[in-house]
Amino acid sequence: MTLKNPSLSIRFKKFVSSFLIFALLFGQTVHIPLLQTTQAAESDFPNLVAILVHEDVFSSALKRKIERYAEDVQTHLEASRASIVSIPADATPEKIAALLEKLYYEGDGKGVSRLVGTVLVGDLPLPVVHRGEKTFLSVFPYVDFVDKSFVYDSEKGYYEYTSVPAASDVPEIWHGIIRPHTGNADEDRQKLEAFFDKTREYYSKSGRFEASKFRIQPHVFYFDSYRDQLNARSSEWKSYQLMLEYAEDLAYNRFSKHLANTVYQAYQGYLGSDVPNAAGTEIGDILAAYTGSTLDFRSAPDIQTREPIEKSLKRFFEVLSEKYLGDILRYVHNAGRYGA
Repeated sequence: MTLKNPSLSIRFKKFVSSFLIFALLFGQTVHIPLLQTTQAAESDFPNLVAILVHEDVFSSALKRKIERYAEDVQTHLEASRASIVSIPADATPEKIAALLEKLYYEGDGKGVSRLVGTVLVGDLPLPVVHRGEKTFLSVFPYVDFVDKSFVYDSEKGYYEYTSVPAASDVPEIWHGIIRPHTGNADEDRQKLEAFFDKTREYYSKSGRFEASKFRIQPHVFYFDSYRDQLNARSSEWKSYQLMLEYAEDLAYNRFSKHLANTVYQAYQGYLGSDVPNAAGTEIGDILAAYTGSTLDFRSAPDIQTREPIEKSLKRFFEVLSEKYLGDILRYVHNAGRYGA
């Protein structure tokens, strides 16, 4: 169809062009609130905790208890949201690691979120890692996403340690493992059930954790900086600082000749370059007693390093002598205000 009047056709084209230009500029400069959507409620929970559950466990009678556990985690961790993921029985460690990495970088698709921790429930596989001359199981690939220390080698079928300078041994998220592993599936489920019931009582302050079942004991704050310094030797204080630094290794029983040697070398650095070795010091004597050498602990069998490491790394109350702790208790007792 053609317009008979040329001037009318020109005016019509100008009108359409002007309308389109106006609509484009209007859409870019003027916003109508009613047409926008928001997810403010989701942004209130930016911290995501992924609870990975073996499908055999999640499909059992434990499902409701696990959901209840997730609710407790979400309630008691500030600004957090718990997300349960059922993991198939045939899932490989590299797929689980890829899932957690996706959650770390992209969230779970339910608004703004940031993965801060994961809990593994049931008989989920752990990655096999290789470093130096050792091959062992480690959860590290599940919690390490930035500047990875271990990279999966599809040909070898395990994670290989990388010597890239940017690699970091510090994980990005925390983790927990709930896995009885008794060798009997029925017994494992019973232990899981007992565990989730106990945690429920703890979070709700019911059952064995009712307030009425706990007698509030008196507390005394005792501080004497002068006598504290007199009774705390610098070498013992250094052992306590090393204990704090390697607390995670102690908690997960990561005893090895490498850790023993690291502790020894750290203590050597503390003594100063003018001291040739730690012989004659307490930590040197302890390690030497188990390895036969005060210079090199790299040849010590891993199984023999637990006791010397534990004795070398002191807890806080071990920094002070038993006599001094007894004196403190006597001073408090003699105050006559905290008896029955």
